[in-house]
Amino acid sequence: MKYYYQYCGILLLVLGLHLTVFALNFTPQEPPPEPDTSSDHLEIDLTIVDLNSNTVHPLEEPTPPKHTPTEPTEAKEPETPATTIPISERYLKEISAIKQQATSVLAKLNEKRIEVIEAQKVRKQLAQKQQRTEQLRQEQSKKLAEKKKQLAKDQAQAQNHKIELAKKKKRQEIQKQKIAQQQQQRVAAERNRKKNLAKKITKQASPIRKSMPSYPRTLRRKGIEGVVKLTLIIDPNGKVASATIRQSSGHSSFDKAAIRAAKKWRYSPAKNGLNHQVSCSKLETIIFQLN
Repeated sequence: MKYYYQYCGILLLVLGLHLTVFALNFTPQEPPPEPDTSSDHLEIDLTIVDLNSNTVHPLEEPTPPKHTPTEPTEAKEPETPATTIPISERYLKEISAIKQQATSVLAKLNEKRIEVIEAQKVRKQLAQKQQRTEQLRQEQSKKLAEKKKQLAKDQAQAQNHKIELAKKKKRQEIQKQKIAQQQQQRVAAERNRKKNLAKKITKQASPIRKSMPSYPRTLRRKGIEGVVKLTLIIDPNGKVASATIRQSSGHSSFDKAAIRAAKKWRYSPAKNGLNHQVSCSKLETIIFQLN
């Protein structure tokens, strides 16, 4: 807008200068003389207006033509003399031309003003667009920073979770090892307990059928008596698996007779702590005595 006002001021200044020059150079002229109808020629008052210097230059008076006597001719109607344009009208025309120039300049200034306004609108739109772009960039930068921050936080949480999982896994492994050790200890204890129970005789073998050995004849005739102590091994079925002399009677006949008789005996099997039938050893004493 400031250019528009500057151009308008310059135009008004030029117009004022023209009017001032016109007022200074204007001199009223005497009215033109009456045309001489008696003469055969017309006089025209013409002046040259210098539009560049705003001055008026009168034309030199033309030399009247020489009249040669001519034969009388028929009377003609007098021609209408050319009218002289007053100086004020010429200046008015000049002012009109200046006004037209001013109007043209004003139109150009108006176009320029419109162009300036459009350029300002374009600059304003461009500035708004740049502002929006900057805002979008800042928002994107902010979102990107928040996303990076959240990503770092998630990574830290994932790392902590991974560490916690590793610790939990280690604790579970330690717990499993403890449970396995406890299980092994329980199994070993149970095995030892069963082993001890298997070794422990809770019920001794008791005789079911027990026959006395035959008395040797030779020793009967001689009147010899004796006592034989035997160690019997009784199997899980209650049979005498073996019989050995623990303490001899001093006579082989008594010992052999005692072993033969003991092998025929039957027992109810012995039982261990697991209530299983087991073999056992039993000490038996056989007395050979005469009635």
